[in-house]
Amino acid sequence: MTKNVAENVDEQPWTVAFDKRSTEAFEAAMAVVPVSASATESTDILVFTNKGPVPAPRSRALEIHEIPGIVNLYHEAALKAKIAGFDGVEVLAAGGYLLDQFLQNGTYLRTDAYGGSVENRARLLLEVVEAVTEIFSRDRVGVRLSPSGIFNGISDSNPEVIFDYVAGALNRFRLAYLHVIEPRVKGGETLREGHPPVAAARLRKIFNGPMIVAGGFDREGAMEVLDKGDADLVAFGRQFIANPDLVERFRLGLPLNRYDRSTFYSPGPKGYIDYATHTDLANPSL
Repeated sequence: MTKNVAENVDEQPWTVAFDKRSTEAFEAAMAVVPVSASATESTDILVFTNKGPVPAPRSRALEIHEIPGIVNLYHEAALKAKIAGFDGVEVLAAGGYLLDQFLQNGTYLRTDAYGGSVENRARLLLEVVEAVTEIFSRDRVGVRLSPSGIFNGISDSNPEVIFDYVAGALNRFRLAYLHVIEPRVKGGETLREGHPPVAAARLRKIFNGPMIVAGGFDREGAMEVLDKGDADLVAFGRQFIANPDLVERFRLGLPLNRYDRSTFYSPGPKGYIDYATHTDLANPSL
């Protein structure tokens, strides 16, 4: 939430690793084991297939000689995004996906140049940001983090140390923004209702550029975090799905549609394009 609504369109390049949303066609074509920072598995993760959700298979650790290829995938994704006319990209290093797995030591068991110290654990993310900023100017690139996040089986024994370091290390890029997911949410689920935002307030003191915060906000909470100066913008997901006119509803102080969580990851248009705007509700005959 901000006083201005951005018109630019960004792509979000990311690698899912052990959370691969696979289908039989994909599995038959690729016939590969999902990769991760380390050989790990989690009972917390389901893979979405055309036969429904199934337990995620055990991943294998990326070999060190494979990592430059991963960095190049982000480089290629950014290039394709630019050719397609995107205004910028956001590098996803959150949510328990591959870059987050390299950051957080709950899934990080490496002892090579990408393991051990916080500098080594952040190495892949910084290499990816370097690669992406070779395609887009730095003021067209953002990074998304989820400090203390536990979505997709991720965890860290001392999250403040690693995420403080990452926020500081990103300063040298002079990025468009840092996008922070508050730990009070886990994916589309609010874990601690009413718990105040904490991650953005902490990293705000370290990261020198604009800050976007997300995770469990309503209109009042969004205005509060902006008024405190802990963020420059507030992002909404669940509420935007259910309210295509969310900005206008906030501006007018109108009630919101309730979202249907059961449709969040379902196929087809239901739950994606069938929520009414406030004008639809005011003029049901139209």
